Amino acid sequence: MSGFPNRVVLFRLAVLSLSSLAVKAAAPAIPYSIQLDAFNIPGFPGIHSAVVAGSPDRLIVIGGRTNGMHGFPSNRTTASAPSFPLDGRNTTVYLLDLTQKKLLGQSSTASLPANVASQITASNTQSVLKNGWLYLAGGYGMAGPADPTNPALTPLRTLPSAIAIDFQALANAVEASRPLDAAFAAANIATAADPNLAVTGGDLKTLGNNFLLVFGHRLDGLYTTGGGTISQQYTSAVRVFTMQASRNGTMPQLTVQFQANVPNNPFGVDPSKDPFHRRDLPVEGYINSSGQEGIAAYGGVFKGGNFDGYLEPVYIDAQTAAPGIKVVVNTKAAQLLSQYDCAAIPLYSASAKCMYTTFFGGISEYYWSGGKLHHDKTNLNVVPPIDGLPFIHSISTLKTVYKGTGSTTAQYLHTNQTFSPGGAAPQCSGGIAAPLLGAETKFVSAPSPPHFGNDVIQLDNVKAKTAIGYLIGGIAADKPYPENTCASNMIFAVTLDPTTATPAQLLKKP
Repeated sequence: MSGFPNRVVLFRLAVLSLSSLAVKAAAPAIPYSIQLDAFNIPGFPGIHSAVVAGSPDRLIVIGGRTNGMHGFPSNRTTASAPSFPLDGRNTTVYLLDLTQKKLLGQSSTASLPANVASQITASNTQSVLKNGWLYLAGGYGMAGPADPTNPALTPLRTLPSAIAIDFQALANAVEASRPLDAAFAAANIATAADPNLAVTGGDLKTLGNNFLLVFGHRLDGLYTTGGGTISQQYTSAVRVFTMQASRNGTMPQLTVQFQANVPNNPFGVDPSKDPFHRRDLPVEGYINSSGQEGIAAYGGVFKGGNFDGYLEPVYIDAQTAAPGIKVVVNTKAAQLLSQYDCAAIPLYSASAKCMYTTFFGGISEYYWSGGKLHHDKTNLNVVPPIDGLPFIHSISTLKTVYKGTGSTTAQYLHTNQTFSPGGAAPQCSGGIAAPLLGAETKFVSAPSPPHFGNDVIQLDNVKAKTAIGYLIGGIAADKPYPENTCASNMIFAVTLDPTTATPAQLLKKP
């Protein structure tokens, strides 16, 4: 019997070890929670598909649309019901202080030179703010001045150009109500042209010394369902550039040099077999398995030229060999919600070796209803037509756990949250509630907490409830296949709580 107490000790140690394993196994899938608080700013209208740049207390909003989702006219009805009516363009530059909920100033773009005004008032323009210069590339804008006799047929195209704007000069001019005119442009805006810049519905990011135009397409002409008045070509690539804005004395100048398509020579690939044939997608910073900064492209449309979104993320990492990047599709991962461009917040925990990207609503390949995921078959013979890509209001997080050089990825639904939040739905004309939000919404990051250089939040350094930024604008819809849409004027303050986990449901492809 002398060995009995030792056996008791060993038994208790075993129980403690099993308890520790149970606690570890029960660790929450999403170890943080997000709070959204809605407000709007008097004088600031609803806008989507815009350029949003700067800090929350000094935020510039340029271009985009003030109406809802574009229409789907036939060739016969393009003139009477254009898909992108000119009066739906945002022709005003706004300066906002989101922290104080104030409109600091606004200025018209009407007196700018035509080439600059076209780019500043375009929609789905790619942009990045770097070293005090706001770079705008491509975008779907006016190919020339409006036709006063038939403005509905004024040609639109994807602009084969870029501009760089002195950000502080622009913000100061808007705040002081100084005119944005030819003199302002000559002193503070530089331009450059290159056919490889003709991209809309992609994203502009920097990685190392390169500027990257990530996916997207070129659309020239007036959009119709028949396609008779347009030409369209997907880039099916990440386009690598060097860009440098500077001043030669007092005059701004911009040099742009196209480097490569990655993958190279994508044109002619069968869209049904091309994993890069995608546009209008969330593109965010990420941290890879080696702890290095990269860029991730999530979702996107239209797979195989059909009404389908992409599920497999694409990762863009730096490499020393030319052209400086490598592009890899993660065929083992499946993003099931939020395929279309929507607000997304990337976070990384170095201690857990986990990458989290939280998506807010938008347009989706699947939708959550009745406790499970669904996918709709296309039916264009009903009103409104079903295209299989509904608007949703789900919030979800794509989580990647790194183990050595490998990884596992899963997506989790936030079971207690929607976007827009309950009681804070945007209102379309006639007072129609449009609670399905997120498409073309932008996330504006606060300077605190600490970030990596590619804007990924350092989750380990968030110790308490912290204001991390704002969600602004977007297309709001009344139904999954909407009868009413509008540009949202709602703004949402975003607070991150690392001490409270999010109730979450693991998503599995039906």
